[in-house]
Amino acid sequence: FDPDMPSPYGKVRLYHGTSDANRPSIMSQGLGGENRRTFATGEPSVAGAHANRHDGAGAVFGIREAAGFGRPMTTSTGRPWGGAGSTKDPAGYRIFDGPISPNALVDMRGKTAGGAQSSLTSTDRIQGQ
Repeated sequence: FDPDMPSPYGKVRLYHGTSDANRPSIMSQGLGGENRRTFATGEPSVAGAHANRHDGAGAVFGIREAAGFGRPMTTSTGRPWGGAGSTKDPAGYRIFDGPISPNALVDMRGKTAGGAQSSLTSTDRIQGQ
């Protein structure tokens, strides 16, 4: 695993945290799908905290640019949930309504979903998008 290796799927911009039990299916099938939404964040630490609340040993996946940026998560009144200055997530939460290919995912444990490698730096995170 080389964190500086470029990928045709772009840089990691968002992060998704889940139970470690989901890791094998995500590595082979991706995230989301029909009638399933995927929640993401621009902060790896927020995704990690969410992942660890499941079983104490959660999994975090990086989502590459090729997957898009989803849509902003909003409250029932239409205001952004999270967002700049929020204590919940300064980068704002995002929602993907469709599937995310395993090729656009990076297992942040060091292994890579779909065979694509990662190029991760703190400047790669989405900023208030």
